[in-house]
Amino acid sequence: MSLGVPMVAVPQWTDQPTVAKYVEDVWGVGVRAKRDEEARLVRREEVVRCVREVMEGSRSDEVRRNAAKWREDVAIVTWSRLLLPTISVFIWRFFRRRLPVDEILQQRGVCLVSRCQCCEAVESWEHLFYGSPVAGEVWGYFGHLFGVGSWRAMESWRAGTAWSSTGSVREIIPLLIGWFLWTARNDSKHRGLRPEGQ
Repeated sequence: MSLGVPMVAVPQWTDQPTVAKYVEDVWGVGVRAKRDEEARLVRREEVVRCVREVMEGSRSDEVRRNAAKWREDVAIVTWSRLLLPTISVFIWRFFRRRLPVDEILQQRGVCLVSRCQCCEAVESWEHLFYGSPVAGEVWGYFGHLFGVGSWRAMESWRAGTAWSSTGSVREIIPLLIGWFLWTARNDSKHRGLRPEGQ
């Protein structure tokens, strides 16, 4: 989404139904594919319908405008003068999923045994930044502080809830949370320091 490309969301498992709802109903940057109730799969015809809807359907102009606005907002926040250049580069890589999380390294053919640095789970993108015990504690703390009830605080922030206060440090707090989760993960993996949510 940070690239400003309209999306077709395919809600199959885990958090994908939630993300698909945000893509279509909250952010307005795409459409949600519907599963075949009999086979519980998304059929090819449905994907074709969704692509057509995004490219030339009644909402295509609105979807493209919203996607472009998302890209602009991300660029403004990413390269904010409130951030050190190192953090801006991290955020740029974060939005493009260009960080060497175990799951991504495995997808690129690197053979490794994956393990989260704060628990015994596999280190996936979702787990590291949203689902691990440390991430949950940190998001919960700041969510409570700013009145964001969802563990998906990044999405709540983008949707214009209490996180957003243009031109304020509060605008970049979710990105700083991601940065500190990443540095805690790296300190644990490479320096043997145990990550803590406090």
